[in-house]
Amino acid sequence: MFKKTILPLALLAASGGASALTVTADGGVDAPTSEAIATADFVVSPGIDLVLGAGGYSASDTLAITTIQVDDSHVFDTGEITATNCTGGPVTVAFAGSTGTVHTYRVQSATGDTSACEIAIPGIRFDGAAVVAADSVTASVVGATEFGTLESASGELINVNDADQFTAAAADPLPTDVVQSLNGRTTLAGGAADTVTYTLADTGGATFVDADVTFTGDFSWAKATDAVTGAVTYPGLALATDLGALTDVVYGSDTITATADNAGATLTLTLTPAVYSVGAYVADNAVMAATTFKASAVINYTDLNTTTATPPVADAQAQTAVIAEITIGTWTQDGATVTAFGVPHSDIVTPFLWIQNSGSTESEVTASVVCNGDTQSIDLAGAMVGNEEAVVLTQLVDDGIEAIAGFCEKNVVGVQDPRYTVTFTVPAPAKEITLTAGYKVDNGDGTYDRLPIETSQSLTLED
Repeated sequence: MFKKTILPLALLAASGGASALTVTADGGVDAPTSEAIATADFVVSPGIDLVLGAGGYSASDTLAITTIQVDDSHVFDTGEITATNCTGGPVTVAFAGSTGTVHTYRVQSATGDTSACEIAIPGIRFDGAAVVAADSVTASVVGATEFGTLESASGELINVNDADQFTAAAADPLPTDVVQSLNGRTTLAGGAADTVTYTLADTGGATFVDADVTFTGDFSWAKATDAVTGAVTYPGLALATDLGALTDVVYGSDTITATADNAGATLTLTLTPAVYSVGAYVADNAVMAATTFKASAVINYTDLNTTTATPPVADAQAQTAVIAEITIGTWTQDGATVTAFGVPHSDIVTPFLWIQNSGSTESEVTASVVCNGDTQSIDLAGAMVGNEEAVVLTQLVDDGIEAIAGFCEKNVVGVQDPRYTVTFTVPAPAKEITLTAGYKVDNGDGTYDRLPIETSQSLTLED
């Protein structure tokens, strides 16, 4: 018993100065994208290249390889593997069985010094989704005799590329322009036309097929109807690509769709508001508004799925990836911004707020209110002020304030009723918009005091 123990210990001591065991992926670590393998029935790892450091391996010793769970379709080859470049004589190993995630190879024969022996273990099949979930597949190898561990090491086989394979980007800086009120909201401050772009990108892995791209925004100004046939077109819109071709291009009042066949294409949408008519086509409504242009895409691709044949045969399956919507450009609206300061909010006070438009452009009025240090946008129910028209906004402002719980509250016991500042925005030339503000106070005896409220326009006149 004593002699049997002494020999392996001597062998261990003899190998102490040898190089350490190394574990590497044959041909390098595989770095697939998740799109390429997540839906694959299985993925075959690179082969596992072992270089022994210890010189004392002998028949019946083991090399135990621990990985994540192998795919159910994987079958380990039980044939002998002959090591190469051994310091001593030949070494052979063979698969001996698996227990859970531990796969054992047993030394069949060994002669002399086994250090520097190179053993090529075939690649292993893993479920594609499991690999993506694990993010990395590592082979941890322990070389051992019946008396204990000789050496151990680990090496990475697969490292999933976590970045999205398919992406898209807008121009940088983001295109912006201003709809001009002075011209009836039919022109842009930046010139006769504006462009927005959407660039696709593919880092490689899964195979790109095409991209279904969707643009959104207010394109209603570009809609034109044939006076004779009733056919609809959008002469103010033009979508083009720098690479490949676009098919199935469909223009609409709030959506444009197209299919691009190149994974790196830049799609350019040209917007030309000045196109009112082309031949028999006449613009339905050339008036523009502030809008945000956005784009998104659904990428059609094929994965790296293969059959379970030996060796596997390509059996790519159709998949889709969604690129989330991003902003690719904006139009803002110039026009009038007018403010009434210190408007009383009380049951014994009746404010008067009205806006007059002396111009020809009907415009929607929007408002924000500052009260007790809090700022809120309020709903004016789509109030419009038209050509040479005045609109009373008092009740709409009051309703908008009351609709926001806890905002600018009146009749609070022990607290003086508040005052607020309201700012109206009207997409029309500033010189055509006039705000008038005032209020009356119920004196409780059938009489009223009427007082003006300062506005941004009255203060400007005073200056």
